[in-house]
Amino acid sequence: MRSILNTLTLTLLLTASITTLAEKQKLDAYDIFGLEYASQPQISPDGGQVVYVRRQMDVMSDRNIGHLWLMDIDGDRHQPLTTGSTSASSPIWSPDGSRIAWIGSKDSGSQLYVLWLDSGRIAQLTKGPEAPSNLSWSPDGTRIAFNRFVPTKAPSLVEPLKAPEGANWAAQPTIVDRPVFRVDGQGFLPHGQTQRFIVSSRGGAARQITDGPYPHNGPAVWTPDGEQLIFTSNRRDDWELEGNDTELFRLTLASGEIEALTDRYGPDRSPALSPDGETLAWLGFDDELMSYTNTELYVMSLDDGQPRLLTEDLDRNVDAFEWSDNGRSICISYADYGIGVIDRMRLNGERSRVAENLGGTRQRVRGVLVGNEAAGEPKTVAAGHVEPPHRGASRGV
Repeated sequence: MRSILNTLTLTLLLTASITTLAEKQKLDAYDIFGLEYASQPQISPDGGQVVYVRRQMDVMSDRNIGHLWLMDIDGDRHQPLTTGSTSASSPIWSPDGSRIAWIGSKDSGSQLYVLWLDSGRIAQLTKGPEAPSNLSWSPDGTRIAFNRFVPTKAPSLVEPLKAPEGANWAAQPTIVDRPVFRVDGQGFLPHGQTQRFIVSSRGGAARQITDGPYPHNGPAVWTPDGEQLIFTSNRRDDWELEGNDTELFRLTLASGEIEALTDRYGPDRSPALSPDGETLAWLGFDDELMSYTNTELYVMSLDDGQPRLLTEDLDRNVDAFEWSDNGRSICISYADYGIGVIDRMRLNGERSRVAENLGGTRQRVRGVLVGNEAAGEPKTVAAGHVEPPHRGASRGV
């Protein structure tokens, strides 16, 4: 907890100058190019450092540019890791803390990069027009799993005529064969799906490990032996009509076999394994077609495959969670009357307060949402204690 709270100084350091400026004079539209802010902080495996994305508005290119910065947990040795026109995002530490994988974006597209901290050298690991996302290191640090969109051929009623060279023909007609074929701000959606890939952390060709007409969004978690991945997907034949009914799946890399771990009507997402790899925790809820439903925390032993609801007596929407280092409890974050709190959930359902009054700016640190203020003594909340009514996640979120 101390490491998490110390990380909050990151936001304070970068906003102090902005606050001083606002006190001296009114901000105008051009001041947006002088503002900077921190995002996506990630604590190193040994808890001694924080890498984060420092963002600013580039007045010459009219772009939001991000660069990686590194600092000690106490705020010392604050230094940049990337510079230039490539915008960095989504940093993630290797298991041994020697490297950082991240997404670099240029005008030509986004790719996966790895930075070696001892030398400062950077290698680009992926190529192609589609951007990678949701990076996750294998436990031994030899591979990186990620998502990437794979386009497919658009449907056609007839073979279109080929226009003569230099001819100015009208665009080909658009064939609509999907329930959801366009969205606001993007227009017509391309044909294809997001699939999962694996690439060696030392470079080489990326290998696609899923296929089919199903969406594979969100991060994947590795089993401790590095032989399987657990992730969220909706592999129903009518998934476009039942997009909220996702399940957790386990993919065996050697065989390509995919096994469903959950089976209920409603979303299951954000899987995380206990440190020993024996217990799976995730977020979700039973979808009863209500306008609002609280997101709950579930756990399941991979041996017996029986899900257990841990937050049945908590009438709040669980925002995020994180396993303790010993795997005996899980920290959850949620809003209580508009105030952010963190509770510790034991696997028997007992709940105790870790921190409260976490208001203001909220950051996701090691999977837990925390704020820029922390106060209050821990207090125990017994299992079975009924909280006041509160409406949480809306259906489909």
